[in-house]
Amino acid sequence: MIIIINEQTLFLYLWEGHTMVLTELKPGSKGIITDLSSIDQSIQRRLLDLGVLEGREVCYKCGLPFGGPCMLEVSGQCIGIRKKEAMRIQVECL
Repeated sequence: MIIIINEQTLFLYLWEGHTMVLTELKPGSKGIITDLSSIDQSIQRRLLDLGVLEGREVCYKCGLPFGGPCMLEVSGQCIGIRKKEAMRIQVECL
């Protein structure tokens, strides 16, 4: 049996440890990168050069409208990537 004390507890129960794609995070939310294997090898190499590695903490800053790029923060630096690539990065919600 699960007893829900308040809305914050409900939110943590539903999302903590949940795996999703990066673009499903709310702006300002953080997660741990769990899988980059579905991204093209050349893009993967570029992301690795920028510090986007599995096991790293990532903060989803924002996504621009009309399918524009996404802004994220990894290893203390902000980078912009295409929404197409961001939708292939699996993260575990914190």
